[in-house]
Parts: sequence; C-alpha cells; structure tokens
Amino acid sequence: MVTTTDLYLKLNEIEELIQSQSENQNQSQNNDNDKEEYLDTADVCEILKVSKRTVQNYVSKGYLKPRKIHGKNYFKRKDIEDAMN
Repeated sequence: MVTTTDLYLKLNEIEELIQSQSENQNQSQNNDNDKEEYLDTADVCEILKVSKRTVQNYVSKGYLKPRKIHGKNYFKRKDIEDAMN
C-alpha cells in the first residue's frame, strides 16, 4: 500500500531530478557561450583597419598575443576587442 508520505517523497525526488537536469542544461549552454573565437591575421587587419605589417608590429611590441595553430598565427577575438578599447 502506498501512503501519502510515500507519494510526497517520490514527488520530491522527481522535483530534485528536474532541477538537477535544468541546472546541467544551463551549465552546458554557458559552456557553449564560453567557446573562444579565433581570428587569423587577415581578419585582424580588417577589424583594426591596419596592414599585416602593423599587426606584426603589435605582436612584436606585445600589444597582441597570437596563438600558433598549425604554424599560423591566430588571435582571440576578445583580445582584439580589448586592444581596441
């Protein structure tokens, strides 16, 4: 025989599971938003409206920090936006 208390306990378990799933889904969506976008030198030139040589100078002076991926320089979009401010 199932009592009212048993039903309330089961209902609480179900609510906790739903809440946990909801939190996991929100965390997963936040992780997707945290993915970084990388730009190549040509993209940086276009955004900053400067030449490739100027981008190289910015790198030499430490204004921009490239990441080498397969031998090619890439820049985080956030770093470029920060440099503009």
